[in-house]
Amino acid sequence: MKRGLLKWFSVLMALILVSAMILPAIAEGDKPEKLTILMWGGVEDQTKYDAAIAKYWPYPDIAVETILVPNADFAQKMLTMIATDSAPDVFWVNDSWFYKWYNDGYMVPLGDLMEDAEYNYADFAPKQAQSYQVDGIAYSIPFSSPPEVLFYNKTLVEKAGLETPNDLYAKGEWTTDKMYEYALKLADPDN
Repeated sequence: MKRGLLKWFSVLMALILVSAMILPAIAEGDKPEKLTILMWGGVEDQTKYDAAIAKYWPYPDIAVETILVPNADFAQKMLTMIATDSAPDVFWVNDSWFYKWYNDGYMVPLGDLMEDAEYNYADFAPKQAQSYQVDGIAYSIPFSSPPEVLFYNKTLVEKAGLETPNDLYAKGEWTTDKMYEYALKLADPDN
């Protein structure tokens, strides 16, 4: 329950932030009638988002359309919308798609987000925030980061004569390459 509330609240805050940055800069006559948001999710999420938007959306003259699709279909839906010139105004993007979509020209800078006094971008973990930046410019707002956890058999690591991942991490030496090296050594039946 708590995770679900955090998820929809994060979406809402991102939506309000983006709209607060973009909409005031648009001339009154040029304001859109609708803001379209593409997210992954299902029917149960739709009800929560609709309720949150109804309660917190600050622009009553601009409708919000949320399009929810299953995660497995999300990238295809997004690319289809782009190809048919119906791309959403705001969309979710995960780490694995971010740089591809940036390089393909689907991402635009979020402006002065990192200097906005009312929004402290530094509240995000530095690595999380950097995942959605190019050359220090924010192109997306992190809204969730699943924990990355590594479980290992300490006895096997010590038996193989290796430093523990925790010790290497403390020295700043635990990397993906090091993890791969350890996996090969620990999978060796001679160790």
